[in-house]
Amino acid sequence: MDNVHKQVLEVKNLSANFYTSRGLIRAADNINFNVGQSECLAIIGESGAGKSVTALSLLRLVPHPGRIEEGEINLEGRDLLQLNPKEMRRVRGEDLALVFQDSLSTFNPVRTIGSHICETITAHRKLSSAEARDMARCKLAEMGLPAERSFRSFPFQLSGGMRQRAALAMAMSLHPRVLIADEATTSLDVTLQAQILHYLKKHLQECCMSLLFITHDLAAAAAVADRVAVMYAGRIVESGPVREVFRQPLHPYTSALLRSHPSFCPGRLEPINGSPPDLADLSPGCAFSPRCLKGREICRNKVPSLQELWPEQQAACHFHQARKNDLREAAVT
Repeated sequence: MDNVHKQVLEVKNLSANFYTSRGLIRAADNINFNVGQSECLAIIGESGAGKSVTALSLLRLVPHPGRIEEGEINLEGRDLLQLNPKEMRRVRGEDLALVFQDSLSTFNPVRTIGSHICETITAHRKLSSAEARDMARCKLAEMGLPAERSFRSFPFQLSGGMRQRAALAMAMSLHPRVLIADEATTSLDVTLQAQILHYLKKHLQECCMSLLFITHDLAAAAAVADRVAVMYAGRIVESGPVREVFRQPLHPYTSALLRSHPSFCPGRLEPINGSPPDLADLSPGCAFSPRCLKGREICRNKVPSLQELWPEQQAACHFHQARKNDLREAAVT
């Protein structure tokens, strides 16, 4: 099998719930996706859609009172949910690495950047302190940072953009099989964001790394991703090749996201009606139905299943066939 299509990460029927005083919150509900070698899958959606909970589930780091209820997380044939705590600690950082949006929370404020990266390296590699320091400086330099200065700096001594690049350097220090970037470029200015995205794409091609890119920035997803999964209220409502999904969205929520983004709607922007739903009080039907301009009675009472409508493109909508016909007619005219 070609390396580009070799499956590295496969998530099957993953569900993570939070048990709160307000009731059960299904933060990630029956999630299914896969990421191939040298491939980037972007997970997009509004805040509260369940993107970050999905990322934390992959590392088995869902915070209390949440827990993973069921599913499989297969990383190169190993189901991570079946590993013991010691085995899982070895996976984190070495095989599966995570970068958060908040770079301040990534680092201990009383330790230098270099000590963080060296600790990550020596926890998984039998290297001398000098070798670990050299590796750390090399990674910092690869991220466009002044290696020696950054290595000796405390987190508060670096700007937000420099801290975020240092966090990426730490996550990439062990060349993980899969990097999870959870809003990792959101806090950066446009120029720096472009540099980081270029760096990530370069590593996808040269280092056979896979990338799970979690963002609400559709333009960033379009720049780096091969495929995209759209999440809403804890569920994936559409998925497929990024070009196809953004060119001919099959779910009303995806269409609404694109119409509200200046990169995809050059004319007058259209805000999405209403607000994201309360996950503790979801309607029995499609979670997007209260905001959907085409919602009908069936939408309010029955949850639509995710179905393949175009080759490799899936959507969960009761009126998917009508939407598909509309797109076909538009393409003909």
